[in-house]
Amino acid sequence: AKLPLNETVHLLAVAGRQYIEDADSYNHWQLGVGATVRGFDLDLSYHDTDVDDDDLADERVVLTISRGF
Repeated sequence: AKLPLNETVHLLAVAGRQYIEDADSYNHWQLGVGATVRGFDLDLSYHDTDVDDDDLADERVVLTISRGF
């Protein structure tokens, strides 16, 4: 869900469950802040899961820069 703070900045929150047939399912979540600056969309978010035994599922901070055309 996005919560606008003003015309260019918003807060972002995502939570979900990944169901995997014949394997371990897991929960994931993301919290962040985004903005539109000079036509570019910027997003800085914290991502994590409840998976403890896989380095690929460790917590991380991700910066995304995109621009549609």
